[in-house]
Amino acid sequence: MKKIFLAILFYSFAFSNLYASFIASNKAKLDSDLPTHVLIAGNPDKIGELFVYSLLTKAKIYLEKSPNEQIIIIGRSDDKNYIKDAGFQVLDSKLGLLKSGVIKDAIRDIKYISSIDIYAHSNALSGVSLDSNSWVYQLMNEKDDLWDLIANKINKSSFIFIHGCNAGIKLAPMLASKLKIAVLAALTSTDFQYIYKNSFWTFDTNSDEDSKSDSNTMNYSKSKSCGMYCTRMRPDNSSYKGHWGDWTGGGYPAYKLFCGSNENERCELGALEAIFSFPSIMKYDQTKLDLQNFKNQLIEFMCPFAFNPEKQLNCRLNLENALISKTRSAYSPFKGKTLVCDRVKCKAHFNCSSLNASFNPANCSLESETDKESTSFADEYIFFISTYNKYFNK
Repeated sequence: MKKIFLAILFYSFAFSNLYASFIASNKAKLDSDLPTHVLIAGNPDKIGELFVYSLLTKAKIYLEKSPNEQIIIIGRSDDKNYIKDAGFQVLDSKLGLLKSGVIKDAIRDIKYISSIDIYAHSNALSGVSLDSNSWVYQLMNEKDDLWDLIANKINKSSFIFIHGCNAGIKLAPMLASKLKIAVLAALTSTDFQYIYKNSFWTFDTNSDEDSKSDSNTMNYSKSKSCGMYCTRMRPDNSSYKGHWGDWTGGGYPAYKLFCGSNENERCELGALEAIFSFPSIMKYDQTKLDLQNFKNQLIEFMCPFAFNPEKQLNCRLNLENALISKTRSAYSPFKGKTLVCDRVKCKAHFNCSSLNASFNPANCSLESETDKESTSFADEYIFFISTYNKYFNK
């Protein structure tokens, strides 16, 4: 009996170390009084180090933009060495599976959270996938009490950025409604982009239809040379089609902003901060903060054609025209139906029965709730420009 007990104890210990999470920071010891950026990398499944590389790209931007602020990185043990190699200090690495409880423990004493970035697989049904083992998935959704803790640590310049697929259907709008801050997420699948010759960001040619159709953009994936600091996630410019069905009912060509309400000053500064910190060929420079530079950054965030100057310019001109038009613009570069959305939610829902979710998710779908022509894309541009002018161009 004693041998059996010892064997169970041994395997439990081995198991807990096999599936472990870690907390790291740019500080040797967490300072509860410092404004803090929280970055989380979930279970990558088959994509290797790409979540962590995207996270590190964003962390580098935060360090350049706000060198005196604090960064907390929370991830799985498989990714720990990437974080150490990037110069961050691992503060704890024996925490079991990555789950919301680990995140709560990491931020419990932090007084002010500037931002939360989540790099993980996500879906419109169960939220974000943090970790897994042979028996259980560790998921995080809008019902998690983690958000109650976070609610006491944010202000009107805080924001949440969910970088994975389809989190804009349910999770992001509900978090925005709960927390009353800016929450950004995708309404389709997302993929990884890389910097090409320090000139623009592009998907690998194997995953980007626009790139593959343009002979001038071949072999981008062979030109990546900046390692862990030149990877970012961006929505695909087409409707989602994959494990959770065929979403020809609609999508959106960029990360969508949600504020919980259409008139919400608590969301405005956070929305701008999310744009300022989005990985770009431009560096954030407080001394060069003017409307034209902000527009350049915003166009890169919204328009999906950086690899094609002609298409990118056309997107830009359409958005600029929307600023002066007497009618709301229905322009959208999205390949497919653009969803009708405001800053509360989109007029769409995920149609997936419990039976299909469990046994045949390919039968699930995104259903648009209106046939109205969408002005959402241009409306978003107008909102960002007017918000910038309100705070920085007085």
